[in-house]
Amino acid sequence: DKFKTARKTGKDAVMTRSQSAAVVGKKARDKWKTNYDRLGSEKDERNGQIIQKHSDASHRIEFEHKPMKYKCGGDVFSHKEVKDKTFGDLQQRRWSEIQKAHDARTMAACIKIAERDAKDAAKKAAQAEVAKKRVEAKKEILKYSNAAAAVFQRIQSEPNEERIRAAMQGLGFSMPRVGGEDDDEAAAT
Repeated sequence: DKFKTARKTGKDAVMTRSQSAAVVGKKARDKWKTNYDRLGSEKDERNGQIIQKHSDASHRIEFEHKPMKYKCGGDVFSHKEVKDKTFGDLQQRRWSEIQKAHDARTMAACIKIAERDAKDAAKKAAQAEVAKKRVEAKKEILKYSNAAAAVFQRIQSEPNEERIRAAMQGLGFSMPRVGGEDDDEAAAT
């Protein structure tokens, strides 16, 4: 008895779940179908408008422009074009003008690019020259620094004041004399 009750309860639960899943699935399908039908009708309406627009344009060309013998929207008759070459001559003139304008734009672009390349080359050359001068200046500073260090080492071990003065003047420094003798030299020169 207990087994039958449990089995019946299980079957009822499965049945209830399957019915709710069917209801949810049916609602989703109905929603999809509604949207699909709406989008299809909008698409058909747009296509109908495009077809109507094309048929109106064909009608206008066939029954309005052709009888008036328009060409490119202008009143140039076919026999006039063949006889006087009005349209062909105009077209050739416009084509040559377009070619000249295109050639002028191309030449201007080439000149602009060449000017920019020359300017870039000049910038690079100037930067290279500046870098070279910096290296030379650093070499000179280093050489002067090494020479000064050597002179200062000699000065530290040199007891003779005249040799010290000569070494300092070789570096570009003036060394005063002890006892005011420097004032006598300045007055003499």
